[in-house]
Amino acid sequence: MLISRHGTIGNPPEALTAREKEVFHLLTTTALTKKELAERLNITVKTVELHASNILRKRGAATRVELILGTPCPSCGAKRQFA
Repeated sequence: MLISRHGTIGNPPEALTAREKEVFHLLTTTALTKKELAERLNITVKTVELHASNILRKRGAATRVELILGTPCPSCGAKRQFA
């Protein structure tokens, strides 16, 4: 388990909303920019940034990389494996 400056990753104090799960999945499984995420989800870039900020806070991660390395995807349960 990874420890970030914001707490333990993988033990979120709050559950993600359905939309946050969609954003989480795209943030952690694609290399899309915030603008591309917004276009794909038909929302504004500001809304993507709000969801991303909420996800990072709820997961105790400071960055997208910490998020990818520290938590399984909540929508599909896939765990990240790196060689």
